[in-house]
Amino acid sequence: MPTEKPRVTFTVDQVTLSKIDEYRFSSKSKNQTQAILSLIEKGLADFESDNPSLSDNNRNSSYTVDEQSLINKYRTLDGYGKEAVDSILNIEHKRCAGQSEAPRPMIRAAARSGDITQIEEILPEELPDNTPLP
Repeated sequence: MPTEKPRVTFTVDQVTLSKIDEYRFSSKSKNQTQAILSLIEKGLADFESDNPSLSDNNRNSSYTVDEQSLINKYRTLDGYGKEAVDSILNIEHKRCAGQSEAPRPMIRAAARSGDITQIEEILPEELPDNTPLP
């Protein structure tokens, strides 16, 4: 898949490559590139925490590595994907913000031809008796 992002090529010794592969499998990274990017992000986060004056100029300094990863993934979604994520996020935010003791809702989404037609919360007590719960 072509990308507009800059490409960087570098060489590592066998010991470093083994450590990268070990991290890749322990973190369940999809591929070597994802593992290397994750390690770079973690290293940069550590660097910025050790050098607060540098991170003040970084617009993403208030985000954790995981949050920045989610932001990066979100930015690659098309309109349908963003709409789906936004809908689920709004449902979950509402559930967590005001209903800490409420039963866990199931979320049902119906999609047709790339357009979301319906996303809704369904509480377990609203299901017919024969409906299996996840």
